[in-house]
Amino acid sequence: MIITIAIISMAMVSCSKWDDFKKYTADGETIYSGKVDSLKILPGRLRVKLTGLLSADAKIEKIKITWNDKKDSLIFDIAKTGRPEAIEKIFSVDEGVKNFNVQTFDASGNASLIVSATGTVYGPKYESNLFNRPILNAELLDNGSAKIDWDTFDTSTGAKGTWITYTTTAEKRTTVFSEIGENSLTLLNYKPNTTFSYKTMYLPVPAVIDTLYSAVDTKLVR
Repeated sequence: MIITIAIISMAMVSCSKWDDFKKYTADGETIYSGKVDSLKILPGRLRVKLTGLLSADAKIEKIKITWNDKKDSLIFDIAKTGRPEAIEKIFSVDEGVKNFNVQTFDASGNASLIVSATGTVYGPKYESNLFNRPILNAELLDNGSAKIDWDTFDTSTGAKGTWITYTTTAEKRTTVFSEIGENSLTLLNYKPNTTFSYKTMYLPVPAVIDTLYSAVDTKLVR
């Protein structure tokens, strides 16, 4: 008798759990919306670019992105065509290495499986450690131009070149660019006894969507 009661009790508990499970299923199978495939997070300065591929699920209406342990999130609508298509979304994120979780939702509120990707967000902290290209010598030439000789420089962090802004003898502010492979640069019609400003441009990784810069320095040429 005791065994019979125990079996009946277990059956009732099992049925109760199954009824709870059925609340989240249809015809005994969990319903998921189509997930994002080929998810990538491209780094930027205080922002990232999300790219991916949506499956041919015409019912998908929204995409939700969470990061910082779900403390931050973004939801945006999408217009589905019923065929696989690429998606792109650029959004602001605080500096640091982040893990992003991405889900799609259909009109009934069914969610997809979570797809995750890690991305780096650059910002002021990162830029504070970027060095300006060192100058070996800067002098005024007899022809009225100024010449800058660049010193050796470690380019492994992604330095691509340096922007220089100076004043000409016609009182015009001029900006020129010196490629990282150049050993020297000539500034035409340089106004004597004035300073030029310069900053070095960085692309830390090939896929970065923004250009980063060192702090601006100045140099006097007499």
